[in-house]
Amino acid sequence: MTLFLPLAIALGFCLVPVWLVRKPRRAHARDYFIASQPTPPDVIRNACIVHFLRIATFAPLFVWGAGGDFWAAVLAAACLGAGVYLVSALRQPILSFLDGALTEDTSATVHEFVANRYGSDRFVRVLAASLTVAALTGLITVEGFAISTLAQPLLIGAAGSALPVAAAMLVLALIYTTVSGNSGVMHSVQVLLGFLYFGLFGSIALVLYFIVSDASPTPPQAKVAIIIVAGAGALIMFYRRSKYVETARIETADEAVVRTARASRLLSRFEKILNPFISGIVVFVIVLAAMEIFSVGFSAMARDSFAGLRMGTNSSLVMLASLALLALVYPLVDVRTWQLLTAAAKETQSDAALRSGALERILHSVAVEVPLVWVVMAMFGALAVLVIETASGRDALQMFVAGLAAEQGGPADFVVSFLLVAVLAMALSAMSGMFSAMLWVLRYDIVPALWPDIIAQSPAGQTESIATRRTVLMGAALCATGILLVRATSGFLGVAPSSTGFLALTIACCCAQVAVVPLLLPTLLAPARSMNAASGGVSAPWAVAILGAGAGSGIAAALVYAATGNETWLWGAIPVCIGSGIVLLLIARVWRRRR
Repeated sequence: MTLFLPLAIALGFCLVPVWLVRKPRRAHARDYFIASQPTPPDVIRNACIVHFLRIATFAPLFVWGAGGDFWAAVLAAACLGAGVYLVSALRQPILSFLDGALTEDTSATVHEFVANRYGSDRFVRVLAASLTVAALTGLITVEGFAISTLAQPLLIGAAGSALPVAAAMLVLALIYTTVSGNSGVMHSVQVLLGFLYFGLFGSIALVLYFIVSDASPTPPQAKVAIIIVAGAGALIMFYRRSKYVETARIETADEAVVRTARASRLLSRFEKILNPFISGIVVFVIVLAAMEIFSVGFSAMARDSFAGLRMGTNSSLVMLASLALLALVYPLVDVRTWQLLTAAAKETQSDAALRSGALERILHSVAVEVPLVWVVMAMFGALAVLVIETASGRDALQMFVAGLAAEQGGPADFVVSFLLVAVLAMALSAMSGMFSAMLWVLRYDIVPALWPDIIAQSPAGQTESIATRRTVLMGAALCATGILLVRATSGFLGVAPSSTGFLALTIACCCAQVAVVPLLLPTLLAPARSMNAASGGVSAPWAVAILGAGAGSGIAAALVYAATGNETWLWGAIPVCIGSGIVLLLIARVWRRRR
């Protein structure tokens, strides 16, 4: 009962926004796939922050921290923050494009943005969109099986088939997404962010309590982790002003209905209670860290911490370069980020200065908070291995969870409860957000290409209902197929977040998305020129070839790693993906000049 009560509370309250925002029919596609009502900027900010806090990132960060490889985690976190700042710096051409797309209710995806700069060619748009849909299908599948692998020992007590848990998570994500569209997803995942902080800092607080109460000498890496966790927690609490979840009531069209008004008030009150609870847990973490520092002594703590930081990194240079490059460019090409930016621009479309300022505040907040949370996740791994004596290898997270499951009763149950809430919030928010972004891409970029007759008529009424229905069915079928394929090939892929096949699948999905970087960056850096000049004189066939070469080379490198186990291929996939596209772009520009 102690284990399942927090999960029931989290799922129950996160379904309330979905029910409040639901509508039977929408006349315009943007009301379902972007936003159906005014959305507070803090809700959009929280939805953007929680999007980058996935199990696919939590698992490697935890492993790096468990192995004392802090610099890899710090590098990845810093590059992600720089990547979000890059989006903020290049937001003006994006905003100009979003303004026109929202006015005409046309596609506002990154694929349409790139296609417009390359002759408005539909093959460029469809190929880029298809790569993104395939990538999101793979990432949703990875997230579903990752949460099933971590939760199975805790919920079932023994290793069994991962398919039921993964399928259940997919069904939950479908409910969160399809009932109320992107508006419901944004409101629900921002509540999940509060539960994520509650579970993450609660787990860290209990682990710290065990370490402090044991009074045994801690290694230098643990001392570094204690200081950084306390400092990062204090910074997040100060930056947030103890407001982790937006508490404003959700505005609904049927506000006169008594039950709807009561549910909205109940949700708002719960959010107001959740915020101080999270701050209380963070303060408890800071107090425990201060107790450890006082018991060890300031000079000894500082000396051992510097010794822990001087240990350097065990990661290869190729791995560090690949992680830095991926974290830097991923926010720029991530379609979920573009969807959230479009939702923010939709609320301030009439005022250009207000729109630019709102997006700048949202992006700057994401660039600060997400790297801090990433570092906290890595430090959690460094502390967790002291409580459950496990080897600091690639399977450190699974071994930590298995160790907690082996402890029957006692304090371990509370750690299990907090950890389950955190990983469930990570997985469900990631799957819901990515599925919403997938539907957005399908509706605006894929469905019009497959069924041109849908957009030949007015987008209102029955025509839009048919388009939405086909979009949802196609997205659900793709995700279900992805889960069944992974289950069928589980002997080759494995089901653990750190297995060779899953790492290859994750990197391959990232390659499918970042293949658009060589085409996107020239259009953002030269927005005022003509389309031909902005694209460097590259024609649409060359653009298609650049997309295909980049995605194909990166995916091929990931597949070679899956077959051979040689990590050089894995970490070389991202540089090869982007580099091959750049080389082909340069060849295309030279070819045009010679002609």
